[in-house]
Amino acid sequence: MKKLLLIMISSVVILYGGEHIRYVASNLHAYTMKKGSSNLLIEYLKMNDMLDIFHLKQKELGSKSNYGAIGDMKGYSIGGIYALSDKSLLHLKYTKQDIGYGSGTLENNHINGYIRYQITHSDYAMVNATALDIGIVANNAHDLSYSDNRYLEPLATKFLHVKSTKITKNSEGKYRIDLIHSDGTDDYFFNLTQKPAILLKDMEDISYFIRAIGEKKITNDLYIALFLAYRKTSIKSTITTNDEIYKIAKYLKYNARKSLDRDESRISGGFNISLDWLKMGWELTYTYSRYDRDKGLGYINTNHVIDATLSRKITKNILAYSGVKLMYRQFNGEIPYLYNKYTQTTFDHKYGYVRFGLIYRF
Repeated sequence: MKKLLLIMISSVVILYGGEHIRYVASNLHAYTMKKGSSNLLIEYLKMNDMLDIFHLKQKELGSKSNYGAIGDMKGYSIGGIYALSDKSLLHLKYTKQDIGYGSGTLENNHINGYIRYQITHSDYAMVNATALDIGIVANNAHDLSYSDNRYLEPLATKFLHVKSTKITKNSEGKYRIDLIHSDGTDDYFFNLTQKPAILLKDMEDISYFIRAIGEKKITNDLYIALFLAYRKTSIKSTITTNDEIYKIAKYLKYNARKSLDRDESRISGGFNISLDWLKMGWELTYTYSRYDRDKGLGYINTNHVIDATLSRKITKNILAYSGVKLMYRQFNGEIPYLYNKYTQTTFDHKYGYVRFGLIYRF
């Protein structure tokens, strides 16, 4: 907890006084950039045992062997900001994340884009600047397959609504599945030539959001912004099994292909603190989110996210930064399609990763 507080206190923007500021890693500002100015960002994302400075993997996930457990992560981001006018700007960012997920790797593609318009600006007002964002966020991933019995058996038990599932392989290399019901009866699939697997397919989500930001200039080196946002999300995904098992399950009256499509909404709010001190940029962003989901999906309906970064000027136009992103309920709401009725009980864990990046200012 002490380490977390230190990160919260230390946190990325190089500022200058007046109506405009220079953006770096954070974009949560009501102040805008000068017309025609732009930033190009390239970022590397990483989480492994060596970089797990808060021991989140060991404490939160080290003993977990379920189908929703999060492991190592690596990825990158490419993005940019362009000032359309003195009061408006366009932001677009693409992120690729390869995340250890159960026994496989989740390859997530993330796009975040918005248009910002500064509504008010006054050096004499209590809130010096206000702005409104309208934007879109989208995620999608390749299909995931669960074939390791450690993950497959508990997921199949939930998926097929039985008491327990047992998967075995005989000396001839053929598979058998035993499904035990609550009343003690059982069904079984035998002489299977395909290795049993459960598949998550067609995973994607798209969100539209509106965000209001108010910012106070404390000094030329210190700015504090507050924000409030509403987001509406449409989620698509399907859970099923391989063809051989699907045909047998259908004959035995099991529903082995289910749509997980749904809509959800979220309200989020928080603050961003930006400080230029000791020739370095320090920034801390905190976001609290609450989700409104369908009945039966309310096991984890909140998240707290901390994003802290530190930057330093390398040349006149280039800045380097490093930082950390911490999530109290891992990717809950960050990657919406991951949350469903089969995985929601796996979200009560913390997760985080480090970020390293370069920004070129035009």
